[in-house]
Amino acid sequence: MPCCCHLSRRQLLQWGALVAATPLLSALDDTARAYGMTRAASAGPMLAINLELVTLTETSAIVTWFTGDPSQPDSMGRLKPVPADTEVLLGTAQGGLQQAFFDATPTPYHYVELTGLEPGQTYFYVARSGGVPATSSVNAFGNGVGSSTLDISPSGPFTFTTPQTTARVVSLRARVVQRPAHR
Repeated sequence: MPCCCHLSRRQLLQWGALVAATPLLSALDDTARAYGMTRAASAGPMLAINLELVTLTETSAIVTWFTGDPSQPDSMGRLKPVPADTEVLLGTAQGGLQQAFFDATPTPYHYVELTGLEPGQTYFYVARSGGVPATSSVNAFGNGVGSSTLDISPSGPFTFTTPQTTARVVSLRARVVQRPAHR
């Protein structure tokens, strides 16, 4: 019997997530909250969503997010891409964030590499596009992706701690043992 649907693994996971979230979203009376909109975003057609800390090293971090129009979803429910500027605020204190990156080139797919970070340091960050703070993706534990904090605001600031560099010296010794020849 031929299969009627040829879904990729990604599409299957997307539909599964949609089905799992539907009862939660329908229970919310506030549609802006249901779609994760911040106050600034609910006034306009653009959302900055899916913020993720995708790479973290001792001295660098890479964050990505997407900007889209929630009023124009495609047939799979994905937002229509909306080009916008890219900005990241960064600091070692929650109240002392400063602009660490800005690019005025409009794009719906935002990628920022933050370099020159100190090993073992905790950083706070907010990513924005068009002045709208990006909302984090949520992992299986309910935390924002790239953050271990449970009680975070949907639009940050988010945190990460760079790994501490540790030097390890490993010495290997080998001993050659001759086997007697088989006769």
